Amino acid sequence: MKIYFNQPIKVEMIFSFDNNEQQMWRTEVSKISVDAPEHELIRDLIKSAFEDDLALTKDLYKISMAVSCKSRDFTKIPCMKKLLNRNGKYYFQPDQRDEVESKIIEGSIIASQTRPFAENKFN
Repeated sequence: MKIYFNQPIKVEMIFSFDNNEQQMWRTEVSKISVDAPEHELIRDLIKSAFEDDLALTKDLYKISMAVSCKSRDFTKIPCMKKLLNRNGKYYFQPDQRDEVESKIIEGSIIASQTRPFAENKFN
């Protein structure tokens, strides 16, 4: 039996790309499984934001997120706790990503052409 947190959680995401302007996206998640893995939550949010053309994410290098909810209990959901511990930052450059980011993009086009941080033109 799955247990869900049923309070609306507001999510704001800023997507940063190697070759395109940043994009901002806002949504509200109204039902979240309390045992949802962090990588699945983030992947689902990316897919929702780019449902018309996921290929736009092929050079995604960073996501910055903010989440809020009227009920402070949302911070007790394990995936939300992990998101908050990362300060809502996810880095997808091959030389920056960790296990969570690797799972987010696994088997998808997301960040498939993202340049390594070491090759970033801003360094």
